[in-house]
Amino acid sequence: MKPVVLLMAVFIACLALSPVSATPPGDLSPLVSPRSFFSDSEDLVYEVSWTFIKLGTIHIKTVGDFKAIAYIDSYQGLPFVDLHSVNYTEMDSAFYTRCGYAIDKDGKDWKGLRYMLDLSNKSVVIDELHHKDLAS
Repeated sequence: MKPVVLLMAVFIACLALSPVSATPPGDLSPLVSPRSFFSDSEDLVYEVSWTFIKLGTIHIKTVGDFKAIAYIDSYQGLPFVDLHSVNYTEMDSAFYTRCGYAIDKDGKDWKGLRYMLDLSNKSVVIDELHHKDLAS
């Protein structure tokens, strides 16, 4: 589980260091046009390495203006590491997450969490996910 936390920390740090300003939570108007921030069907692949050792990839796809999915995979043959994770998010026009899921491969099964923000009740609904394969 530590490799998942490490890769997610790297991913979040990259997002936090990107030159994008955020709107205050009360103001949901977009600061930038979705077209200038994301391109529909944009496909980004980042190779993750530590010194000279290539660890895996983070593959990010955008779907429409406000949906994104990230596939995090370690390369085969690495000792002690077998990481496969899928993270999906749907955002509002200010790029705040409104719902999504995160699942990780655990042996032959996929386990994770699905979350949905309920702004009217100021709450988050979280469901546990368990799938035999990624397609189900």
